[in-house]
Amino acid sequence: MKKILTLISIAALAAGCEANFVPEQHSTAVVSPSDVVITTSAVGDNSFTFTLSTEGEAAYFSYLVDKSETSVAESLDPETLYSVGYESVAQGTVKWTAEKPAATVTVGDLEPYSTYQIYAVVGSVEGVPGSIAVASVSTSDKAAPEFVESAYEENAVAAAFSESIVLSSADSKTVTVKYYALNSDEILAGTEMGTVDGTVTAVQDNIATITFEGVPAGAFYTVDIPAGMFKDAAGNTTAAVTSALQLVYDPSSGYSIESEGISGQMAPAAFTLGAFEQDAVSDWETPIIVEWGSDYPCGYTDETNGTAVYASSGKTVTYTLASNTDFGYLEGYGVVIVLPEEPSRGDIVTLTIPAETFEDLYGNTNAEWTAEFVYAYGYSLDDVLGTYQLFGTSVIDYNDLNSTMTIAESDDETKGNVMITSFAGYDCSPAIYGTFDVDKGTVTFGAFQKFSEKQDVVLSPELTLDVDLRLTAAYVEGGYINPDTETPVVFTMTQVGTLVNENDYMGIYYTYVTSLVTFESVYADVYAIAQEVAAGSMAVQPAEARQVFSVKTPSVK
Repeated sequence: MKKILTLISIAALAAGCEANFVPEQHSTAVVSPSDVVITTSAVGDNSFTFTLSTEGEAAYFSYLVDKSETSVAESLDPETLYSVGYESVAQGTVKWTAEKPAATVTVGDLEPYSTYQIYAVVGSVEGVPGSIAVASVSTSDKAAPEFVESAYEENAVAAAFSESIVLSSADSKTVTVKYYALNSDEILAGTEMGTVDGTVTAVQDNIATITFEGVPAGAFYTVDIPAGMFKDAAGNTTAAVTSALQLVYDPSSGYSIESEGISGQMAPAAFTLGAFEQDAVSDWETPIIVEWGSDYPCGYTDETNGTAVYASSGKTVTYTLASNTDFGYLEGYGVVIVLPEEPSRGDIVTLTIPAETFEDLYGNTNAEWTAEFVYAYGYSLDDVLGTYQLFGTSVIDYNDLNSTMTIAESDDETKGNVMITSFAGYDCSPAIYGTFDVDKGTVTFGAFQKFSEKQDVVLSPELTLDVDLRLTAAYVEGGYINPDTETPVVFTMTQVGTLVNENDYMGIYYTYVTSLVTFESVYADVYAIAQEVAAGSMAVQPAEARQVFSVKTPSVK
């Protein structure tokens, strides 16, 4: 790049001129000075020498060196130049003596392959300057551009050289990009895992931009530039840039990356372990296996802890899962997890592996992983079908109740896979529909389902009402049984033939409606089936006469 410097005229001369030995001037020439002769020598990349001489005696030589392609001598004033009134690359004055009738000056710190103008004037013995002489000199450029440093960003590097460059050939833009795996044996020896081609996509001033594709996320990389790819304005071509990278170990500081030449690292990308597709597990001793998730093998497993949470309606237990002990990477399989102990049947099991537990070959880490499944009973639909015995208490007269409930296969799959066809001595029309989860072992009936209309119910010797019947969950508040119209009625089959009520209470809710009066919160039967079955009640019953066993619960008054 050619840079033109502006000449600066110095107006204040008095004290400054004396300090700089500026020659004294006279407005009228007593003796006309001879012309000054400029001779250049020792021209190099960053300096040159010039000599000023004249015929006869003189007082001072004055000179000015300016970086410019062309002369501007016609715009300069001899007296200002003689008084060192201009500033540029170099300026000064040298006293003429008989012993040293010529002045030799060396100017350094110049730019290579650049043109400079030397302006000089000589003053007579009386101090009168003559005409301005000018000489042009161009510095050489014998040094080739050298690689200085580089910076990188995603899929690109910027290589800086010691001077402005251009491509030597528009057809030669390809460089070699080598990439390395952090968690490999190869990087310890400085050996790459693979190579891709890079392309010089831009050259501006002394910066070459190189882009590339195909380097794995997280990988370290180096760039090799062949000799002669770039040249400077004088045609000097660049030497080859051969880059290297290695993982080294220091006992005091640990592992670190050392590199030379052009190097960088791709941005890491978190990978996701595969989803656990099973909704239910029936064998806790069989390892749980999920897909690895990264495109590259596992390179490192950190010492972290995951969790296994076993949850049911009555308990929640959390276990710690240690990496490389309870879970880890197994080549050919993926991530393998072993449950710490057997859950209870019907438990919801939640597994968690923290983020950044695993690193793949290139140092990319996993995102947090979770999975949820039920520890299945492994029932079939037939296991829940049949007639069960109900035990309860009448809210009206507080007498113990002993009745039955019949569960059959649903006649409408859109409403569930099972239905109650009779409940506590009443035929259910419509049926009470629900769903039997063969894995969780739960039977769930939708909240507040009507199962009979216009039944004559004796509420007292003096009162018989024509009422509607609903199956409902219930709770105690203020000494009264209250319907829970939004909560389903749920049973758990702890084993074939045994159902346990999961609600606080459940029972029949009566509704009596006329044009004059509406009775609500009127119960005939409340079946308070405890969370735990009575001792000895776990025996399997015949399919046609299965029972719901419970501890008898006193009525709430």
